[in-house]
Amino acid sequence: MIRVQTDLSRNLIAVAISLLVFVACTVRAADSGVVLQYHRISDDGPAVTRTSVEEFTDHLRLIERLGFVVLPLADLVNAVCDPGSEHGSALAITFDDAHISVYEKAWPLLRTAGLPFTVFVNTAAVDESHAGTMSWDQLRELAAQGVTLGNHGVDHHHLIRNRSGREQSAWRQWVVEQVTRAQQRIDQELGPQAPVFAYPYGEYDLSTTRVLA
Repeated sequence: MIRVQTDLSRNLIAVAISLLVFVACTVRAADSGVVLQYHRISDDGPAVTRTSVEEFTDHLRLIERLGFVVLPLADLVNAVCDPGSEHGSALAITFDDAHISVYEKAWPLLRTAGLPFTVFVNTAAVDESHAGTMSWDQLRELAAQGVTLGNHGVDHHHLIRNRSGREQSAWRQWVVEQVTRAQQRIDQELGPQAPVFAYPYGEYDLSTTRVLA
């Protein structure tokens, strides 16, 4: 499990993300990787999950000016897991929730800059054509261009809060199904994808990490 909290600029970006990656390695407390996590790239919508197009463009310029190397997420994770790797100037860019603005606004900017990125998908939102969510066809287009499509669960539920009244064993099984069913849908629609998972709301506990180990 990699927990990333970074201040990229004194006055520009403060990002916190909890990310579990299915890889066979042990990460020491001192190991870290910079992950810039976004939701929607838009001038509209809730401020807490919104980054304007102008701000996002400024972020990309800052990344270039500071000399960061943007890696695919799996490559960054592999670098963190490799004790001999030099990855101090590397980072990855991710987007939670597969918002349509990523397809319409962020992708053209990232494609022009030649930068890889990851989109974490809630599969129910795509299956049910929720407003503001990319379609499977749009996600397939991203996948065909080398974008990583990761697992963000089926329904974006809290995975550490049993509010359902289920017995604990049934609750744990439900958590397992949130992860496995989402991965099955992603692989079914898009072909096998890198096995990366972003916790909904960034929430996790020991039992959740065991489910995903």
